[in-house]
Amino acid sequence: MESLVSIISANFNKAPFIEDTAQTILGQSYKNWEWIIVDDGSTDNSKEILSKLAEQDSRVSVIYNNINQGANICRNQGLENASGEFVIFFDTDDLLETFCLEQRVSQAHLFPDYDMWVFSMSIFKKLKGDMPASMNWIPPKETNFLLLFLKHQLPWQTMQPLWRANKLKLLKGFDIDFVRLQDVELHTRALYNNVRVKTFPYLKNDCCYKTDEERFGNKVFKHLDGFSTGAIQFYKKFYEYANNNTEKKALSGTLLEPLSTVCYYKRLQKISKEEYHLLFNKLIDSC
Repeated sequence: MESLVSIISANFNKAPFIEDTAQTILGQSYKNWEWIIVDDGSTDNSKEILSKLAEQDSRVSVIYNNINQGANICRNQGLENASGEFVIFFDTDDLLETFCLEQRVSQAHLFPDYDMWVFSMSIFKKLKGDMPASMNWIPPKETNFLLLFLKHQLPWQTMQPLWRANKLKLLKGFDIDFVRLQDVELHTRALYNNVRVKTFPYLKNDCCYKTDEERFGNKVFKHLDGFSTGAIQFYKKFYEYANNNTEKKALSGTLLEPLSTVCYYKRLQKISKEEYHLLFNKLIDSC
């Protein structure tokens, strides 16, 4: 029997995108999957769309939260209810190529001595293919993945890995205290816990990540504040994990990345001078 893949999605007010995302899952060439969607107290018409999807296909199930609890808790709820041998985390505004699950499961069976298999991803803003190929997120070949995460030179993103479910459950999923960098924290913690990783930079991109900055709306400061808080949380947590001075020094990259991003948005005049100083001082003080 083909291995069951559990696709886990957190959803909050993504109604305009859900149906397009759903079509890329329903159209998979690999058929043995379950899609667990956790709706995090949406206030748009997400619930109606999700209910209809679950009625149309028994492989789709929806968990409804009455209040918004955050993506970490939702993904962990999905993981607790997952029955698959393998797990993928996938947002409800992103897209899968039709061959995604088939490619991932076949490679997992070809390389069974690993716990996580990481694949390439395309980037788009509004429509698939509207970003140059140079923006694609290609995982590196075998290297020190841990140092890359500590430096915030992120080698992969949330939906690029196929996880072995039992290993992921041993890690207890996402850290619910992290406001941002949730996937970065999980992948870094996994590497510290000797999760065995195999990357496939030479295979076709099999998923597409929506990165349109309009999703921030007029909440640029809130987004940057969350990024800064998450970076500080990450720095403090993994400073305690660090095995040597090389790892501790590498962690400075986790603070430099939000700092440079804050400066960038200040130059674009998307945050005020006062907001800039608040964020700048917050990051500098954490050092």
